[in-house]
Formats: sequence, structure tokens, C-alpha cells
Amino acid sequence: MDAIFRSTQQALHVAYLVMSEPVREKNGLRLTLIRIIESIGTLNRRQAAFLEYLYGQKSGSINFDGLEPLEVRGQCAMITAAVLHQLAPAERYAIWIRYARGTERKTGVIWMSKKLRAAVNVNLNAVRYLVAEQSLPKEERDPEKTFQYISDKTQVPVRTLERAAAIIRKQLAAYQNAAYDKLTPMFERDGLVSARDEEVMA
Repeated sequence: MDAIFRSTQQALHVAYLVMSEPVREKNGLRLTLIRIIESIGTLNRRQAAFLEYLYGQKSGSINFDGLEPLEVRGQCAMITAAVLHQLAPAERYAIWIRYARGTERKTGVIWMSKKLRAAVNVNLNAVRYLVAEQSLPKEERDPEKTFQYISDKTQVPVRTLERAAAIIRKQLAAYQNAAYDKLTPMFERDGLVSARDEEVMA
């Protein structure tokens, strides 16, 4: 059987998107996901490929062939459970900050802010803003949450925030990469993502 996803990152992105929605009957989940992704506005490459798949155009990047919507949800539940149960706290919360929504993401931001506060030496409120925004790719960040905006809210100078943001980005990336390194062999074993050897041969 072909793997469902091309990468661990793609598997996490889709899994948390699917699990953020309530269970629907038949095509309800697909229609709900289409509505959510269309509401995002400008899509990155992965989101656009997933939307094409949901429309019924085989993108070649996600392979749900032969799976019913509830089976897709079951695969996504396996992915999010692996994050919860197989990762160290810093890795788990870094993944939640990057991919999860709602309560999980908020929990991750709060936990990581407390952990990273000493490393950046700014007030906790400023660290929370930075963790929440710097965990996302530039195109997904809130354009209103600029360093000037955070400075106005927290009384921390912009230059200090910029230096702190660089440290936070580096630390979050390290935790995320450690998580990918642990999750990828599990996902390959379970047929969720393509094995790296197969990718090289393809």
C-alpha cells in the first residue's frame, strides 16, 4: 500500500486540521474541510494540494485512496496520539504550537513561553506573543502582530523583541526537528509517510 502522506510535516498538518473538526457523516467532513481551507485565503503549497484532493483532483501529494472519511479520521487520530504519547514535553508542545488549534495550541504556547522566558530575558506576556507568532511560517503570521504592536502591548523595546524572536525561532525549530526525527520512523513503519529510501528510489 502506498503511504498516505509525503512527509511527517504534511501528516501533522492534515491530522490536526482534520481532528479540529467534529465527526461528520459521509461527505460532511470533506465539505467542512473544504470550507475551512477556502476561508484561509492565500494558501501555501501543502494547503493548496490538500484542497485539490478534497475537490476530487488527485494531487499526488496525499493518498486517501480506498479510505472512508471515518478511516481518514482514524489515521489522523493515530498521528495526534503519537505526538501526545511518544514525544518529550518540549517536543510535544512545539508540535502543538505549530500544528494544533484551540486549547492544545494555547496550552503549548503557555508551556513553551514559561520554558523559554529565561533564555530571552523579557516579560512573560511578550514571550507569549513571540512564541505564538514566531512558531508559524511568515505567510501564516498575523500581520497586525508586528514587533511594534507587541512592544506597545508589553513595553519591551522592538530591538529586544527582534533578538528574542530569533532565539525563540531557533529553539522551536530544534524541538520540532527533534519531534520529526522521533515520529518519522513510526509513521514510516505504519505506512503513514513514505520511507526515505523509497523517496530516493522514486
